[in-house]
Amino acid sequence: MTTRVVIVLSVCTFGIGLAGAIGLGAQSATSAPEATCAALVGEMRQLRVALEDSSKNQTQIQALAVYLSAEQSRMVQLSNRLDAARAEVPVATERAREMAAALAHAQSEIATMTEVTVRQEMEAGLPPLKRKADEAAAAELAARNREIEFRAALQTEEARWTDLIQRLEALVRK
Repeated sequence: MTTRVVIVLSVCTFGIGLAGAIGLGAQSATSAPEATCAALVGEMRQLRVALEDSSKNQTQIQALAVYLSAEQSRMVQLSNRLDAARAEVPVATERAREMAAALAHAQSEIATMTEVTVRQEMEAGLPPLKRKADEAAAAELAARNREIEFRAALQTEEARWTDLIQRLEALVRK
């Protein structure tokens, strides 16, 4: 913002000086060479074009800065979600292992049970235990899938971040 003000002030100062010089030149010499006037007008046009380009570049830089800020916010959110998903995986894995071990233990107990009534009671308890083991395995898979999805989303956002940085650097170099 201060660069823009300095440029505008410089242009105004130059314009006032130019107007004064033209006025003095007109007073001291009744016929100024047309080439000098044409050169001054050309320089003023070039200065206006340079000022317009500078203003355009500054607007683009400000817009990219806003985009970068929004992108950074998205990356922080995704990073937090990825961390939470990563923390879920070991918990879900342990729960799935426990349920699978409990199911395997119950099945081995049933296989070695010789008493028919106890065996039938134990077999009746197998379906809920299988369902819990299946649910725990599904929860583990879901946790792993969430981790993969968040990792991929974060990589996409990092690519956008890099692209925005490159665009900003290209504008700054102009």
